[in-house]
Amino acid sequence: MLAWLLSFVLLSGLVCKADTKVPCLIFSGNAEKEHCIDLANLNRITFGDNSMVIASSSDGNNKSVELLYSLYHHLEIGDGLPDSMSGLEGVDADTDTRLLVDSQAKLLYLTSTSENRFSVGVFNTSGLLLMTSELNPGDALSIEALGPGIYIAVATNGDTKLTLKFILN
Repeated sequence: MLAWLLSFVLLSGLVCKADTKVPCLIFSGNAEKEHCIDLANLNRITFGDNSMVIASSSDGNNKSVELLYSLYHHLEIGDGLPDSMSGLEGVDADTDTRLLVDSQAKLLYLTSTSENRFSVGVFNTSGLLLMTSELNPGDALSIEALGPGIYIAVATNGDTKLTLKFILN
């Protein structure tokens, strides 16, 4: 009985430590869920044209994360339960192949160091294919024909598959 009680107390202490809230950068927006990044580990944000990169100002071993504005457009500082970096709906900052949307210019960009041509499809949230195209890395697809709404772009060259959720206003 005493052993059971001691194990219960020890395990309860471990569970309580896992639920400790810490100062976080809290990202939300068009993604399915909100993400909390521990300020002790990643504490530098660099804003680019289509995304923001969150990195460590002191530890080069911490992997940077890039979050696309089309998914995360709200940032606040607060206390929360930090997410593991693998659960973020962004792309690694050192990834060379990706899809980006410029919602004001109504363009879908494909960037890649690959020489291969990509097949691109744009779907609505019901899964209906609205447009297709073949793009070389560095090319852009006009999405001006799409009205306001939520869309999913998918691109593949046979080796690499990319997906991007985006909103047009």
